[in-house]
Amino acid sequence: MAAKSLEAGRSVSPIPLIPGGGTYCAGQAAFGYTSRGNRMFGDRMFAPTKMWRRQLYAYGNITAIPLPAVMLTPVRPDVVNYVRAQISNNSRQPYEVSNLAGHQTSAKSWGTGRAISRIPRVSVPSLVMARGHKIESVPEFPLVVSDSIESVEETSEAVKVLKRIGAFADAEKAKDSVGVHSGKGKIRSRRYISRKGPLIVYKTKGSFVIWTKSAFEKLESIYGSFEKLSEKKKGYVLPRPKMLNADLARIINSDDVQSVVKPMKKDVNREVRL
Repeated sequence: MAAKSLEAGRSVSPIPLIPGGGTYCAGQAAFGYTSRGNRMFGDRMFAPTKMWRRQLYAYGNITAIPLPAVMLTPVRPDVVNYVRAQISNNSRQPYEVSNLAGHQTSAKSWGTGRAISRIPRVSVPSLVMARGHKIESVPEFPLVVSDSIESVEETSEAVKVLKRIGAFADAEKAKDSVGVHSGKGKIRSRRYISRKGPLIVYKTKGSFVIWTKSAFEKLESIYGSFEKLSEKKKGYVLPRPKMLNADLARIINSDDVQSVVKPMKKDVNREVRL
């Protein structure tokens, strides 16, 4: 991905950044993650492509669990944008002037199973930091905790758990970002707006994502692997990527490709018919 730099005239060296929905500093921090090969700070951190993931604990000891194969699939920006656009259509309200409105809706659903590229994108620290999440103190990514976190009922207990796993800074960022919505949305039940904090995925249903152990292990049974059939989807096998790097724009603009392509013709003489 293309890196941007600060404007000239600064007294410090320019720090490149990765564009995203977060702040300017978040983009700079995400560039640091990319420079380290998407590794966290220190020698104790794991890379996202490691086949084993330590189970961080809210209560209990640390154990090792295998990394689901769906986490190793490449991030497809086109599929992510397509799925996001389709999901946003679920919030549309059908309306009609007919007295049978609501009974003759033409809305249809394509069903589930088209969110393969949405899962691995939450396992890359540089993408998560580019969104503005505060994950500097998170021990490793993806973050997996024991199932005992599902028994937490009090807010004070949840705060202690988030502090223990290093995710409380991101929750504080979301709390401090609450503001009044601009425009007429204030009178339409959308008065306040805020940034998103950590998302905790439980075992039945599923950004900065905190996985419980059972939810993380269930990914393997839902999506299977490149050789093993899915246990939940009949006849479904995880599709093999045709491209090792799905970022086509980065490949085209790379120095290796640009050095062999023909330069663009700027002086073009077109025939003019009178």
